[in-house]
Amino acid sequence: IQEGTAVSTLVNERSRDVLSLSRHGNRISALTSDILEWDSANAVPARFLSAHASLVASAEELETLIEEARRTLLTFDFSEMSMLVPRFDDATATMRTVRETLPVPDYRAS
Repeated sequence: IQEGTAVSTLVNERSRDVLSLSRHGNRISALTSDILEWDSANAVPARFLSAHASLVASAEELETLIEEARRTLLTFDFSEMSMLVPRFDDATATMRTVRETLPVPDYRAS
């Protein structure tokens, strides 16, 4: 979520920093791969299935958007970047919503 927010901020600021975009994008890709690898070896508990699916879909959307942003920057087609802003915002907003709605156990009650 932090990496997605960082990328969203770069895009909203119309940054042309391809290295930062790549660094955050690589981190999102690595984390998404870790999640998908965990999925293949473990079952997501039923109470987290919806949140998990939303989180993975948002992470995959961010990966796609980062590739589009890289292409945009490398081809100097900066007008295209403006069209990516709402999509970045939506993907990161979905991630934040998932985080905020996940049930958090109260370990202090034990």
